[in-house]
Amino acid sequence: MLHDRAGLACLLFLGIVLLAALLAPWLTPWDPLAVDGSRKLAPCGPEHWLGTDRLGRDIFSRLLYGARATLGVSLLAMGATVSLGALLGMLAGLVRGRVESCLMRLCDVMLSFPGEV
Repeated sequence: MLHDRAGLACLLFLGIVLLAALLAPWLTPWDPLAVDGSRKLAPCGPEHWLGTDRLGRDIFSRLLYGARATLGVSLLAMGATVSLGALLGMLAGLVRGRVESCLMRLCDVMLSFPGEV
């Protein structure tokens, strides 16, 4: 990985996004849910880095807090998937026979669908 510049750049970018999402309460001066009608559709500037939406909410704050929620849901889904896969793999290895064969056919069905690229 250290010799692949593109991979290292992507890893660095993801690390920065993860760090920014985790530090969102300290990086954002604005409440992402606070509605301010006097600042609706404000342009980008030093006060609001990405401007505001039609309700006057700071887009940068909403982006970082949204990243926190997305990371939490992603980690939860990944944990559930890994746990279920490990449980089914242990069950197939322990029981063998017809149970193993049925689980392997289920895996074959799941692998027959193309993945996202």
